[in-house]
Amino acid sequence: VLEQQPQARNTFATALERFPDSNLAPQIELWHGLTYFFERDYSNSLDALHALKQKTVKHPLHAEIHFRIANVYYAQRNYSAALQTADTLIRLFPDHQRIPAAQALRGDVFMGQGELSTAAHAFKQVPPANARLYDYATFQASKIYKALERYDLLRAHLQAYIDRPDAIDRPRVSEALYWIGWSLQQQGRGSEAFPLFEQALQRFGNDPAARAVGSILSAYAKLHKSAAQNDPAALDFDVWLQKASQQSLTDAQLTWFARLILYRAQRRATDDAQADATLLSIHRFVPIEQQDPETLASVGLVLAERGYASADDYFEHILTDYPKHYERATAYYGKAQLAAKQQRLEASRRWLLRFLEETPTHPLAADVRLLSAEVLTRQGIYASAREVLNEILQIKQMRGRPHARALAGLARIETELDNPKRAIPYWQRIYTLYRAYPEIIIAAYWQSAQLFEAIGDPTAARNTLRELLRDERLKAFKAYQLAQARLPELEALL
Repeated sequence: VLEQQPQARNTFATALERFPDSNLAPQIELWHGLTYFFERDYSNSLDALHALKQKTVKHPLHAEIHFRIANVYYAQRNYSAALQTADTLIRLFPDHQRIPAAQALRGDVFMGQGELSTAAHAFKQVPPANARLYDYATFQASKIYKALERYDLLRAHLQAYIDRPDAIDRPRVSEALYWIGWSLQQQGRGSEAFPLFEQALQRFGNDPAARAVGSILSAYAKLHKSAAQNDPAALDFDVWLQKASQQSLTDAQLTWFARLILYRAQRRATDDAQADATLLSIHRFVPIEQQDPETLASVGLVLAERGYASADDYFEHILTDYPKHYERATAYYGKAQLAAKQQRLEASRRWLLRFLEETPTHPLAADVRLLSAEVLTRQGIYASAREVLNEILQIKQMRGRPHARALAGLARIETELDNPKRAIPYWQRIYTLYRAYPEIIIAAYWQSAQLFEAIGDPTAARNTLRELLRDERLKAFKAYQLAQARLPELEALL
């Protein structure tokens, strides 16, 4: 649980030495081998699991060991061995509880090999009785039909999922409806998607566990925009959104209200202050337990960035009620933020590491790396902080603001190490290359000017402040007023 695999492995080894004849010995050996798997040491994991398999031919764990070996092969991208092991498990133990997982694994293997049609067929073999794996397999197959642009098969496949008697208990039905509507749009049949999306929003908008409601809203907005281009009398989406928000609050449909408010905030992303104020209205009106994971993540993050301890309630709710949801990444980052603000730097690093291990592709990945570097800098671990910041500068997807912030981080490290001549070029790169970010370049100008003074170059300091003051976008920042006050003093010295 604490991800301390070497310590766990040593404990398992000690238990096996002291109690070699225990009934628990095979389970202990299994977990001993899995500690290597969790460290991505697949070779040692396979050695341990194969040795255990030979000793447990008649043991109830034998099938489980087959399944674990197949998973290790898959993680190792040894697809042929993974497939062979999964097939053996299905053939020898057709009634074992791991059979649905083995069938899903077969689908993943075929996807990894690029055999998409075969993969779709394999996913369809997962039985509905295992709800979690059935849902997973259903949407893996739908990914394949999307990739193949077989929209007819996609709709038929997802419609069968929706038509199941137990569909009402499955939170991904809303997601299935979204993809059916999406497929119609891809074929220029948007008018057919309109009622589908409307029904989906009415049915699932107020269900916190329903998925893809935000995506349905986005698609619905695009349909409205398209309709308005063809018919000026069509209902404007903003008017619909305002009316729906008011009505949801009147009807006490607070989950739906929160989703509509979140969508409005996302549309105001260019006005951060207004968007944050919109999200805070959710905090005031909607109880945590009635918010969906996306809303919990967005509101919690705003609260965390403002330093409110109540943010942790949002993150805890995500991790407790939606532990596998993609937005657990936001909970990890938010908890790291709160821990850093409370000077619990080791705890902050643990949450950041968990983010990078479990959800490295989440949109907050750049912020996580930047916070990691900040925490390392505060701990005085400068070499590691530099490594993280330089890594950001090498990632193309993090160009723009993350690159500028990484340069600022490198400048601050050199300043803390009393290397002003090495810090200044970093600040100069920011106000030369990243002028689109006033909140960053104002600090770059001001810090650069101060460092020029520190190394005895008042002329360069004066010129830097003059350049700062020529940028009217910076007037709202405190450093602008400081520069106005300091410039005459420097000019008097010269």
